[in-house]
Amino acid sequence: MEAQPKPLPRALGKHHWSVEDIFPAGTAPACAFRHRDYAIGMHTHAFIEINLVVAGRGWHHLEDHVFPLAAGDAFVIPEGARHGYERRGRLEVDHLLLHPRFLAEHLARLQAVPGFLPLFTVEPYFRAGEGVRHRLRLDRAATAALAALLAGFPPRGGREPADVLTAEALALAAVARLCRAWSGDHPGPAAAASPRMDAVLAVIDTVEQRHAEPLHLGDLAAAAGLAPSACCRLFRAVTGASPMEHLRQVRIRHAGVLLRSGLPLADVAARTGFCDAAHLARVFRRQAGVTPGAWRAGDRPGLHHI
Repeated sequence: MEAQPKPLPRALGKHHWSVEDIFPAGTAPACAFRHRDYAIGMHTHAFIEINLVVAGRGWHHLEDHVFPLAAGDAFVIPEGARHGYERRGRLEVDHLLLHPRFLAEHLARLQAVPGFLPLFTVEPYFRAGEGVRHRLRLDRAATAALAALLAGFPPRGGREPADVLTAEALALAAVARLCRAWSGDHPGPAAAASPRMDAVLAVIDTVEQRHAEPLHLGDLAAAAGLAPSACCRLFRAVTGASPMEHLRQVRIRHAGVLLRSGLPLADVAARTGFCDAAHLARVFRRQAGVTPGAWRAGDRPGLHHI
């Protein structure tokens, strides 16, 4: 009889990794490494993780769902998602960890890449909620090529400018490969292959494209083709946040990037959909835990929240 997955307890010892645990100040915003014979209890982390199953078989536990793993499986694990691994004999997994500022700083270019939004913002939730039909499974050649790219990362924790630049460039290349693979497996405008997934993706895409505008719930619901109440229920069920909460998070994320560029606070507010500088300052402090001025100066304890 084939082995079956078992309920997975919380990881022994450390079971939450913060941004600072993985990315000390001055190090690259991305790192990669491999685990052999990988198994770990349920845990969380405050950064995005991309996993590639290089060899073997097992199960991935994501929140309250379990799905099987095989060589070539590649998927994104969002910040804060509770997950763990069970192996069936051999299980080799490559990990690519991305600092929150990596996506924030490269988002304008990444969201123009076909496949990025569904793979990074929608698929992780629908994979748990609707089984495995949205998964990305690379063929043997693509798996080997991506694994070779990840093997080229400099040692984790390096502060040499060349190492930081190399890690960031390799991370962008890896993300581009995955997005291209997703688009190849899910071609055409109906790539999401699910009306519910299409609706959530429409809200996310609208927010990314129009977050500087005075958007209301009705606007987001119209983009999804749903009534406002139905849009709220679906979006919260999938992402854990309401559409308007997601809009606020995206605005704060973009504001954080613009603040580092030196723009005056009023200009940042105008470019990110806030009424004025005072409104931005209130929301930013509540969301990030520091004032915009402190953030600009480098005091960023709430970095993983935006």
